[in-house]
Amino acid sequence: MILKSINPYNNEVIEEFKVLTDNEIDNILLRSEKAYEDWRKSTFKYRKDLMLNVAQQLTENVEMLASTITTEMGKTIREARAEVEKCAWVCRYYANDAAILLHEEAVAADTYMAYVRYDPIGTILGIMPWNYPFWQVFRFIAPTL
Repeated sequence: MILKSINPYNNEVIEEFKVLTDNEIDNILLRSEKAYEDWRKSTFKYRKDLMLNVAQQLTENVEMLASTITTEMGKTIREARAEVEKCAWVCRYYANDAAILLHEEAVAADTYMAYVRYDPIGTILGIMPWNYPFWQVFRFIAPTL
């Protein structure tokens, strides 16, 4: 099967993509599981630096990315730029605040000490529709990372 990216303005095919086979998907999931083992041991500083780098890349490439959004989705260029900028913002937000948001927190309990702790849980699969806005992906991926 082939997926097509179609310009909604003129119905021209922008690009075609081969659907992954079950074996290709299994290999990606295995690589994701292995990457998780390293990722879960990484520091907030390491993750922060990566997220800030993603934000910087989005900001530096806003025109190219906005053009892609406009061509593939039909959004106005102004709306597309705003969407890319919002994605950069969410990356910076979680980069700067994740350590605070995820810190271990003591909770009052009647007979024992209790606390809330956020531990990595493994690979998370997020399935987004093809040709979906950047924001839908970044609002999922930024807090997950």
